[in-house]
Amino acid sequence: MISTESYCEEKKVKRFKTVVFFTLSVSNTNSVLSHSTQWINEFARHCEKLHCYPVHMEKNVNLSENVQCSELGGGSFLYRCRAIFRILNTLKVILRNRDKAVVVYHMFPAPAILIGAILKLARVPQILWYSHSSTKNGLRLASRFVDHIFTPTRNSFPLKLPEKVKVVGHGIEVGTFQPKNLEDLQMSRKDGIWVFGRISPIKRIDVLIEAINRATISIKVLTCVGPIYDTKYFEFIKTLANNSHIEFHHKRELEKAELAEVMLSSSITFTGSLRTLDKAAIEAALAGSFILSDEREVLDSTGMSALWGEMGFAEPPMLHTQIELLDNLACSNAAGLQRLTISVFNAKSHSLETLVENILRLGARV
Repeated sequence: MISTESYCEEKKVKRFKTVVFFTLSVSNTNSVLSHSTQWINEFARHCEKLHCYPVHMEKNVNLSENVQCSELGGGSFLYRCRAIFRILNTLKVILRNRDKAVVVYHMFPAPAILIGAILKLARVPQILWYSHSSTKNGLRLASRFVDHIFTPTRNSFPLKLPEKVKVVGHGIEVGTFQPKNLEDLQMSRKDGIWVFGRISPIKRIDVLIEAINRATISIKVLTCVGPIYDTKYFEFIKTLANNSHIEFHHKRELEKAELAEVMLSSSITFTGSLRTLDKAAIEAALAGSFILSDEREVLDSTGMSALWGEMGFAEPPMLHTQIELLDNLACSNAAGLQRLTISVFNAKSHSLETLVENILRLGARV
C-alpha cells in the first residue's frame, strides 16, 4: 500500500465542481463512521455542489448548503429494485459535469458495480473509501472499476491491490477528542478498563476478560460502550466477567459529544481488533487514554510502544502485564506518560481535514 505522506506538501486540493457521494447512512446522532455527516460536509468544502446518495437518511440532518441529499432506500426486493434505478439515474448528474466531477463510494462499493464501468470509460475519477475485514464478491468487482481505494491502516482493506490502495488515516474530528489542556490529564483506577465500539466477537472482549482475571489488581471493572451486534456474544462475556468476579457495565451507543466526554475521562481503553487499527482506539488515544492491545501496530500507532520503552521494555509486555503495570502507576507518573503517548501519536495524520485533502488530491490525478 502507498502512504499519502509524500503528497501532503503539494499544491492545494483541486476544487471539483461536483462531488457525488454514495454512503450507507446519514445521521446526526449515530457516531459510527459510515453515518457521519462530518465527512459529507468536509467534502462539500472542496466543491461547488455535493450530491449525496445514502441508503438510509434521518430527517433534519445538519448538512452544508451546497449538499443535495437523495435517499436510495432499500429493504424489500421492490425497494432494492427502486434503489438500483436511482443509482443508474445518478449517471445523468455525473456525466453532465464529468470534466470536473469525482465520485466517492464511502463504505458502500455496490454502486460501482452498476455504474463503475461507464464512468471509467468516461474518465470520471472514482474513489472507494473502505475499512472492513470482510471480503465479498461485490467488493472484488467494484475494486476493478474504481481508480483509487483509500483505507485507514495497512490491514483494514482485505484485498491485495497495492497499485490502487492508499493509507490515509481514519478521518477523526481531532478537536472533539483532544484534551484542551494536557496539564489537566488525570488517571483514575476506579473506572477500570473501557471498551468502545460495537459488541461482537471481532472485538475479542473475552480475551480482555481472561487477561483481567490473570492480572494481580485490586479493582476489576470493565465498561463496554456501544451497540450490541451479537446478543449471544454479549451474554457470553457478561457471564464470563461475572464468573471472573469482574464488575461489568454496559452503556448504550453514545452521540459523538457524549462519547468524547467519556473518552476524556477514561484512563485505560482496550482494543481487540486484529491486524487493524480501530477508530475508537485512535479517538481514545487522542483523548489521553492508555491503550491496551496485543497488536504491535496498534501499540506503535497510539504511542504505547514508546511508553513501554520508557518503562524499560524492549518489546510490549503481555496483555495481563500491561494491565498490572498501568493499574500500579502513580497518578503523577501517569500524567507524564499520558503526555508522552499524545506527543508520539500523530493526530494530524488521522484528522478528517487531512484525509479529505489527500483523497481529493490523489483523485485529481486520474
